[in-house]
Amino acid sequence: MADIEELDKAVSQLKAEGKYMEALDLVEQGLIIRKEKFGEDSEEVHKSYRQLCELCNILATFYLQRDDSYLALDLLKRAEVLSEGDPHTQAITFNNLSCYYRKVNKTKIALKYLKSALSLEQDIPNTHLNLCAVYSQIGRHDMALSHVMQSVIILQENVMNLLESNSDIKDVAPVLAVAYHNMAVELEYLKRNSEALGMYAKAVSFADEYLAPNHPVMDNVKSAYENALKESQEGKKKKKTKGIKGLKKGQNESPLGEKSKPLED
Repeated sequence: MADIEELDKAVSQLKAEGKYMEALDLVEQGLIIRKEKFGEDSEEVHKSYRQLCELCNILATFYLQRDDSYLALDLLKRAEVLSEGDPHTQAITFNNLSCYYRKVNKTKIALKYLKSALSLEQDIPNTHLNLCAVYSQIGRHDMALSHVMQSVIILQENVMNLLESNSDIKDVAPVLAVAYHNMAVELEYLKRNSEALGMYAKAVSFADEYLAPNHPVMDNVKSAYENALKESQEGKKKKKTKGIKGLKKGQNESPLGEKSKPLED
């Protein structure tokens, strides 16, 4: 038992240091020991499977962000096998698989995985954010808006609960700021420009209150709001000028301008 405890401590330390590949190797060693001591169907062995799945997902995300799609897919396929029988872990893995397939422009497969993730758990905000991204990519902005709104509802409740319990919201706050921004983008696509501008502003005000000034999300949401505000003001000026000249009905309509793109969560 001492060997397992020492391995578990080492794994926790490596994870804290961001050394996930080394942690993965140690969890695999621990899995062998656990199988010998407790048997294949024991909770100890299932614990190791969950740890392996978590690490595969973390590493896959790391490699996907660095455009190493081959290694990312290999890790995600391994996580897919390891997550069988565990709905929560499976839903997370399906989300990450959808990110891989969206990155390689296989949106139909990405959508399939996201629908599977949603069937397992309905309250994972990232599932709805990823569905928003996929539907937006294929031009289904009505569906994209529906899902980003659902993610906002879930995230707002999570933030409220954390604040009420005096817990840290540093992990969830950037995701909610991104969700507000992406909701603005979809409203803009649907030509609901006034609502879009309000949501861009909400993303900025929330980020100002809860994110560090140097957080990467901060620059993105502020830039998007400033662009939307500028385009809105320019559109109003054009509208007023054209109105004086007496245009036909509908000719003075002006969108916010070049649309922002949904941010990655």
